Amino acid sequence: MKPNNPLRTLARSGQIQSLYRNMKDGLPVSFFQNTSDLTALQHEFLMWVKVYSFLLELIQEKHPLLNEKILEHDLWVDAFLLWREKHPDVKPEDLKRRKGVVICR
Repeated sequence: MKPNNPLRTLARSGQIQSLYRNMKDGLPVSFFQNTSDLTALQHEFLMWVKVYSFLLELIQEKHPLLNEKILEHDLWVDAFLLWREKHPDVKPEDLKRRKGVVICR
């Protein structure tokens, strides 16, 4: 399997996600010294921080196709995000009733 992207690994880390939650709660913390004119790398990092924050929320809501093990592998995360994009109307409670759905444990 392809190795994980270090930027994504950092974005999903507990420390970064904790900082992000604090920022969302209005605490005066920042990831970068510069607050404007962010580089492309900084934009990409912030995008992944938001994505992993969203995925962690789905895990807390007990989404049947997502768990911590999936977050450990970029390819599995990409597969979940692609599935979710292709099936935006499918609700998690509907998945539990379908036969043949494989849930990674």
